[in-house]
Amino acid sequence: MKNCNECRYAVNQDVGYSNYTVTGVEFICLLNEHPNKEFDTWYGESEELNYAEKCDKYTYSENAPAWFDVDGEIDQDEAFGGDCELMKIWNDGDF
Repeated sequence: MKNCNECRYAVNQDVGYSNYTVTGVEFICLLNEHPNKEFDTWYGESEELNYAEKCDKYTYSENAPAWFDVDGEIDQDEAFGGDCELMKIWNDGDF
């Protein structure tokens, strides 16, 4: 079964007060293909992650998802594994 968190265009953003007090993980689709623009992944168990089964733009990547922490210690290059195309989409997007 396909999962949005295995898509090349998936981003997970920790939310909370700090890296020590993460209160959730927000899913973001870089292509804005998901009908719910942003949502909490509920420890990777959210039913909304199954939208990948219907998505025409789903592209599997073993490096997915890109991950950003609350404190901003993970920079774009690290989060996207140096993928310039994904960094450009992130920088040009409205997330």
